[in-house]
Amino acid sequence: MFKKVSYLVCPLCDCELPMGGDEKLGTEMFCPFCESPLRLKKTKEDILYLQEDF
Repeated sequence: MFKKVSYLVCPLCDCELPMGGDEKLGTEMFCPFCESPLRLKKTKEDILYLQEDF
């Protein structure tokens, strides 16, 4: 079976970052392209997104 990969967009450089699906809300990560610090967030509608974390 194939694992479905989802992508979230870096808010600073607009690159698509692959997500494995096991990340937790509040997880800190860095964009591999622009090296910006990011944090995983969720909207009221349960939509995941990345927010810059300066």
